[in-house]
Amino acid sequence: GGKAASKSMGGPMWTGEKQAQAAPAKAWAKPPTTKPPTRLTQEQKDDYFLLHGEEPQEQPTAQQPRDEVTLSRKELSALVEDAVAKALEKERKKEKRSQKHRAAAASASSLVAPAPSPPLSSGLSNSPFWSLDALTLLTFNIDDQTAELLAHLCATLLATDGCLDAWQTPVLMKKGRAAVEVSALCSPPSAPALVEVAFRNSTTLGVRSQPVERASLRRTFVTAKTPFDDKEVRVKVAWMGEDAVSVKPEFEDCKKVAEAAGVPCKVVQDWVRCEVIKRG
Repeated sequence: GGKAASKSMGGPMWTGEKQAQAAPAKAWAKPPTTKPPTRLTQEQKDDYFLLHGEEPQEQPTAQQPRDEVTLSRKELSALVEDAVAKALEKERKKEKRSQKHRAAAASASSLVAPAPSPPLSSGLSNSPFWSLDALTLLTFNIDDQTAELLAHLCATLLATDGCLDAWQTPVLMKKGRAAVEVSALCSPPSAPALVEVAFRNSTTLGVRSQPVERASLRRTFVTAKTPFDDKEVRVKVAWMGEDAVSVKPEFEDCKKVAEAAGVPCKVVQDWVRCEVIKRG
């Protein structure tokens, strides 16, 4: 009966057909009734493409619902207050930084163009006997430089245009450290140049500046011949009205004459001073 059924269905069944019927169906043997899985292997993608002629479209992973957090009115109020406090603290810090920047800018502008200094509290003013000058006094402390470097620093300050005087004063700093206070007197427009010299030639991190007034006498220079090979010495004379109140021979000139003549420098100074006073 089996052979007759085979013949009536169209002939004998070939070996390949038997194997195809006996083999299990592939995953994509029939069109899927649902959408493909969310994630497919490469083999599943290839099989889907052979059956449908297009690449499978994977479904996006559904996001897990977020856990709801329930806050009480008190907890919510505390969170808001904390956020407001942090914002206010941030604004305070920002304002403090701005104040520091404005103070630094004002200090720098005072060095460049200081305001006219008020009259001295003693009531000192211009006089027929002296002149009153508005100057700038720069000071800074040094506790970690050698005497050679400090001497070079003062010499460099004095060589800068606008510097009228420079000197050192021994001071005692914090922790009992012996130090030196370096001072420079200059005209206000020359202050920035001297501040730069101080920073470049010393270890200081800050320079103080203050406006000062100086009363100064009128000065003239004369020359006087000495009995030592007729060499001349320059002499600075300070006048208070019509009276000569100070006669000072230049030390370097007296030193050269003394060394050449083999006499003490003091002798040369005394002779020159007497000569100028006799001349009137």
